[in-house]
Amino acid sequence: MTSTTTKQGFILDFDNTITTKDTISTLFSQVLQYQKSQGRGYSKAYDDIISGYTTDYAAHIENYRPRKENRRTLKEEIAFQRSLKDVESKSFERVSKSGMFKGISDEIWKTLGRQAVATGEIEVRSGFWKSGGDQMPKRTSAILSVNFSRAFIEGVISVHPENCFGDFDSIVSNGQLDSAEGNGVVIGPKLDDSRNIMATSDGKWNAMNKIRQKWQDQGDAIMELIYVGDSGTDIECLTDSSVIGVIMTPDGGGSLMDTMNRVGIEVVHISSFKERQEMERILYWARDFVEIIESPIYRSDY
Repeated sequence: MTSTTTKQGFILDFDNTITTKDTISTLFSQVLQYQKSQGRGYSKAYDDIISGYTTDYAAHIENYRPRKENRRTLKEEIAFQRSLKDVESKSFERVSKSGMFKGISDEIWKTLGRQAVATGEIEVRSGFWKSGGDQMPKRTSAILSVNFSRAFIEGVISVHPENCFGDFDSIVSNGQLDSAEGNGVVIGPKLDDSRNIMATSDGKWNAMNKIRQKWQDQGDAIMELIYVGDSGTDIECLTDSSVIGVIMTPDGGGSLMDTMNRVGIEVVHISSFKERQEMERILYWARDFVEIIESPIYRSDY
C-alpha cells in the first residue's frame, strides 16, 4: 500500500512566467543559427511559418463572435481560447513540414536552451533561482507549457542547480516524435498514447489534472494546488475552482489582467492572500517569484 505524504503543489507556466518574456522567437533564432552551422538554411521556411500564422490568427479574430469587447463572462472567454485550436495546430504542422527541427535531438535542444540563457537572450524571472530551504520536501512541482520543445525548457532551467521549487517532478510540453535523433515532427506531451499537440487552454487544463492525478498515484496528498501563469492559454488552469491561481505580471497590468477585469474576476496582489471561502472566486497576481516566496501562499504550516 502506498504511503501518503501531504504536500503543497505548484504548477508553473514557462514562457513569460518563469522567463521574463516569451521565448518562442528566441527558440527559433537558436534553431536557425544551429541549422546554418550545419549547412542548412531555413530562413525562408521560418518567414512562411510566421506569415501563415499571422494571417490565420488575424482572420480568426476578425470572424469570431462575440468580439473581445463583448465577451463578458468566463465561459465566453474560455470558448474563445478553445476556438484557437485549429489556428495553433496548423502552425505546429507548418513547423513539422518545414523540417526546421530535423536533426535536433533532445540533447541539442538542451544545449540551445542553456546557450540562450548564457547569451542573455532568455532571462529567468527574479526569485526563481533561489533555494526553497527546509520546506522543499513538503512541496512538489511541475512545469506546464505550450512551447515547441520540452527539452529546450529543460535546458533553460538546468543552468542553475537550485530553484525555489526544487526538482520538477514533471516538465510537460510538446516535443519530437523521435527525441533521440530529432526527426523534426512535433507531437504533444507524454500524457497518454494520443500525443496530441498541446496549444490551447483546454489542453493545459487537461494536462494539469493528469499531473495532479499522477501525484496522487505516487502517494502525494496535495493540500492545495497553486497554478502560476500569464496568458490566455492559462485561463482554465488559473480559474479552476480547486486551484489557487496566480497571474505573473511585472506591473499589475497586461492582457490577461484586462481579460479578468472584463469578465468580472477579482485579482488582488499576492501579499493579500487569504484562505478562500466557499464559492469565492479570487485570483492573485505577483511581479516575480520573490513576491511569491515572501507571501503567505508559500506555506510552511503543514
